[in-house]
Amino acid sequence: MEISSILHQLHNFVYIAQLALAVWGIYAVYFVFRQFRRRRFPTEQARDSFLDTVRTQIEEGDFDAASQLCDDPNHLARAVPILAKTAIGKRHLPPVKLRQTLAATFDREVRSSIENQRATIGTVAKGEPMLGLLGTVSGMIGAFGKIGSAEQVDPSALGADISLALVATAIGLIVAFPMTVIQSIIEVRMRNLEDSTIEGLQVVLDDVESTSNAA
Repeated sequence: MEISSILHQLHNFVYIAQLALAVWGIYAVYFVFRQFRRRRFPTEQARDSFLDTVRTQIEEGDFDAASQLCDDPNHLARAVPILAKTAIGKRHLPPVKLRQTLAATFDREVRSSIENQRATIGTVAKGEPMLGLLGTVSGMIGAFGKIGSAEQVDPSALGADISLALVATAIGLIVAFPMTVIQSIIEVRMRNLEDSTIEGLQVVLDDVESTSNAA
């Protein structure tokens, strides 16, 4: 098989790999932002209404009803109900141990799925330029190969080969830049989700700890 044929196939592989990697990255972005929507209440009023109901049930000592409310399908995937249920179930633990348990639950149930997809987005952001560079190098090798193997080279054909080679790098940068920006946006949203969850959970924790102390 001629070198030119191998380089041509390699170039095609680079384009296919870039397309596949971009699709993978787009899916990861969709998954992450879908997770953010599922983990948060649609409005602060909805969150406060949930918390008021849970607090009332805890103050009345009806822990089973509060736990069932956290298991409601409308709340099942949200971060605050997940941690509120954990706090209710582990209410007999010392305060420090309870908070450590809640932090571990948040990492396992909420953060891990988002961070896994964020890592995927990071892989796409780093991999696309590398594939683009590979495509450019293979294209330039082919172009210089033509120069070295022929006495006369058609400048337009040579220019087309070089242009095609540089397209791979351009595609890599076009995909990598928004993925890098999205990574920063995800980091900000993750912090906001943590702050919102801690703020909402604190009122439940206060009631759970006061009830446990009273018992």
